[in-house]
Amino acid sequence: MRYAFAFALSASLFACSSLPGDETGDSISSRDATTEVAIRFEANGARGASATLVAGGHARITYDPARLTACRGDLNGGPGWAISGHYRINGGAVSSFEAGGLSPSHGTSLPVIALTAPGDLEMWFENTSAWGCDAYDSDYGKNYHFAIAASANAPGWVGNASFVTSRATCSGGPCDSDFHPLAGGFTFDTWTRQRAAIAEAFFEVWKQGVTEVDDPELWKKLDVQLHSRVGDTGAFATSYVSFDRRIGNNARYGVQLRGLDPLAASGTLSKTADCPAFATTISADGQYVQADLQFYMTVNGVELRPSAGAVFHGFYLNYRGMYAICEHR
Repeated sequence: MRYAFAFALSASLFACSSLPGDETGDSISSRDATTEVAIRFEANGARGASATLVAGGHARITYDPARLTACRGDLNGGPGWAISGHYRINGGAVSSFEAGGLSPSHGTSLPVIALTAPGDLEMWFENTSAWGCDAYDSDYGKNYHFAIAASANAPGWVGNASFVTSRATCSGGPCDSDFHPLAGGFTFDTWTRQRAAIAEAFFEVWKQGVTEVDDPELWKKLDVQLHSRVGDTGAFATSYVSFDRRIGNNARYGVQLRGLDPLAASGTLSKTADCPAFATTISADGQYVQADLQFYMTVNGVELRPSAGAVFHGFYLNYRGMYAICEHR
C-alpha cells in the first residue's frame, strides 16, 4: 500500500533474529490456538507469534517502526513517511496494511489479517516517504513466513471440482460422461441458458466420521459456502451451497449455475438503469455480451480454489443486441 508519495528505489534489506523460544525463526509454537493471534516484529530484529495461527482466525500485527528507519522526515506537522505491511497466503494475491508512520485511515484501519486458509503466511514491510525514499524489511528478500494450521473441524479433503452443462440426464441427475474439470472454467452461453437440463458445478468433501454415512444433520457439521463476484474487483458475495448426494465416503455439493447468471435478461433492455453495474466485454465474433463470474468455495473455512490464490471462472454470454442500449451510456 503506497500513500501517494513519489518513490525512488533505495532498498534496505536486513536479517532478523527470533524471539526467545522461537528457534526456527518464523515457525509457530504449539501453544493453544486463539481466534486472534498477535505477531510481533520487535525493534531488535526479533519476531514471533503469541500462539498457533489457525485457519479461520485472525492475526494482529505489531510492528516497531525502529526496525526500518531509512525513510524519515516530517511534512505539514506530521510524518512524511509510512510503513506498509504486505502479505499473501499460499502465494496468492498480495494485500497490505498500515504498519507505522502516516496513517491515511487516521488509525481506523487495523493491522489485522484474516487467516483464510491453512498453509503459509508470507509477510514483508516497506518504508516510503514523500521525498522518494523506498526501503524494505524482508529478510534479505526471502520475506517472513509463518505456518497457518488447519482448524480442528477442517475437512480431511476437498476436491473433484467439476461442472455439467448438458441436456441429457441419467436417473434424474447428471450423466457421468458429462462431467468436466472446473479448473479450466465453464461457458454458460445462450444454448445452455435455453436448452440445458443440468447446469451445475460440483465438488466433493471428505471428513472422517462425518461424510461416510447418510446424516440429515450434515449441514450442522459442514459449513459449505460459495464466494462469488462478477469481474475481478469488489467484494465476494457469500452464499450457502446445498448438499447433492453421497459419493462413496464423500459428500458431494452442487452449485446451480443458473442462479449465478449475471446476464439473465429475458428481453431487450429499454432503460440504461437496467444495464449491468459490472464490467462486460464483447465476444470475439461481436455477437455476444459476456461477463466473467469469479468464485471459490470454502468448507469449514478451508478454501477450494484451482490453485493458490486463484479463482474459478464462469463465462456467461447473452445476445449483444439485448444490451445495445448499454453501449451508449
